[in-house]
Amino acid sequence: MNKTALGLFYGACAGWAVGCIEGAAVGLGSELSFADPFADSVQIAWRFAAAGAVVGAILSLAPSRFRPTCARTRLASPFLALATLCGFSWVHQEVFAGTPMFAAEPLLATTGLGLGAFLIWKGALRLTAPLFSTLTLSALSLSIAILTSGKADSEGTAPKSAAAAGAPNVLFLLVDTLRADHLSSYGYTLPTSPRIDELGASGVRFDAAYAQATWTRPSVASIMTSLYPASHRTNQLKIKIPDSLTTLAETMSHAGYSTAGFSANRNVSEIFGFAQGFDSFWAHSSNELNSMLRFTSWERLRDTLAKRTGIGKKKKSPVASSADVMNEHALQWLAEDRAPDAPWFLYLQYIDPHGPYSPPQDFLDEIGVPLIAKDVLHKIGGTSQEPPFPFGAQPEVEKDLLDGIVRLYDAEIQFTDRHIGRLLDNLRSQGLLDNTYVILTSDHGEEFGEHQQFGHGQSTFDELSRIPLIIAGPGIEPGVSKTPVELIDLYPTMATWASAPQPANLQGRDLAPLLAGGDEGARSGFVQNLKSSTLTCLVVGDEKLIQVKHGDQEAWMLFNLKDDPLEQNDLASAQPDRVAHLRDLLEERRVQSEEFRVDTVNSIDITGTVAKDLSDLGYFETEE
Repeated sequence: MNKTALGLFYGACAGWAVGCIEGAAVGLGSELSFADPFADSVQIAWRFAAAGAVVGAILSLAPSRFRPTCARTRLASPFLALATLCGFSWVHQEVFAGTPMFAAEPLLATTGLGLGAFLIWKGALRLTAPLFSTLTLSALSLSIAILTSGKADSEGTAPKSAAAAGAPNVLFLLVDTLRADHLSSYGYTLPTSPRIDELGASGVRFDAAYAQATWTRPSVASIMTSLYPASHRTNQLKIKIPDSLTTLAETMSHAGYSTAGFSANRNVSEIFGFAQGFDSFWAHSSNELNSMLRFTSWERLRDTLAKRTGIGKKKKSPVASSADVMNEHALQWLAEDRAPDAPWFLYLQYIDPHGPYSPPQDFLDEIGVPLIAKDVLHKIGGTSQEPPFPFGAQPEVEKDLLDGIVRLYDAEIQFTDRHIGRLLDNLRSQGLLDNTYVILTSDHGEEFGEHQQFGHGQSTFDELSRIPLIIAGPGIEPGVSKTPVELIDLYPTMATWASAPQPANLQGRDLAPLLAGGDEGARSGFVQNLKSSTLTCLVVGDEKLIQVKHGDQEAWMLFNLKDDPLEQNDLASAQPDRVAHLRDLLEERRVQSEEFRVDTVNSIDITGTVAKDLSDLGYFETEE
């Protein structure tokens, strides 16, 4: 065998060993459960084996003074090179994140790493080639065994109990970014939602339902935990739901339910803790989000190279996540994967009305709505970097363009409405709605310049915080409730339907009295965004108090929603006594919102494809 072939062979063996070690490090160092740790660990090893083969071949062609001449040096040299490169990547990621690459501290650490690797290399030269090969194979076997057993352990927790006799099914439909006032049944002039209106006419439509935050991650976390954002603390782009919390899906699962979740929004993914309690969970881009590969030094170095040179930059894969595709996933699970003798809880999160607004072209042709270029939509949508109103404003948009954008948003609602109707028709034809509660709601709305802002997450005005909520099912008489309710109320309501024991730390209230036609006048709506700015509001009856804190600036606004539903007439200066009274109530709610505050939260590294996917939705990698 010639020297180049030997270099390739020994380099591949050395790279395989490095890959196995890094695979084990990722698996043991992460609190996540990965979709397929066995396949991921093998793929990591193969990538490093290929890199090691290249290094080995290059060394075999080096001048004789530097060329490895025996099996030990042919193994140890590529191992040293790749291990040092991995160590460099891990040190920068775990210890010096945010520090310039060539600052003094990381350079000193890297020098120390190189010296340590050199000493290990010198020791490796004393090993025989067979022993080194044995250690390589042992590293692979050990990493795969650890990762596979870890995955099995994560899936083997919390056995189900038998469901209560006659326990109803629950279908939870969440339409991302859906404004209540853009549905026909909530007073919109355009017929955007005939099938949703039909559902509302068969159950209770809540006219004053409020999300607990006005962007996806904390809002859906509040649904899944029945906690205010101040308690679950999932309020930043890099924070996942704490494992210590018992989620809605876990409670339903423990009550004997077969559970599944399907999310078209990458903000609601397994990597961010939303799969807790679901027997099956799918999220858009799941294969990339749930893969060990994205935590490896290979991926970090590739991302760094792509950012600096443009080489190897990934293109966004056109993974379909529209409403019709979501329905296919749901129907397949109901037909093939759910436990046949158990009641089911199915969570579907559609994303179509979320920007950038891009319904299928054939649907737009059918309803006569023109498409707008995504680069134009991106300029006005997403999460604003401007201070919140009244301290800042986004640039105004020409009226004709704004009208076209709003019409495109409405088209997304129409498309989703059509497919929600088709899903319900399909389930009804199979008899699957006979003993099923159906919940339809949203996580937040969308702003179109009503308060000099666009997108979502930067205010608590009603265009963002007031969301549709419809509940239909066994024993529910049609009606409309004007009482303020909150998304955190859904967890205890569903737990009651399932006859499930409820965790002691739920902050929501069972909606049963309102679903029975009663009136609980003491209820109120409380919303809080806890990011770089603190945005809070309290809705009591027809009155709404808004607090905006940005740096050392603070503003209070008071609106009468009955007389001024668009919140254009601030009454704060004219009614200081009402402001003072409502401020006291808001402060009480703020204190209550922190009652079950978790002690610690976990931060997730967002890089590469994940950062690109979230950026495409209007979120930013650098946002804190």
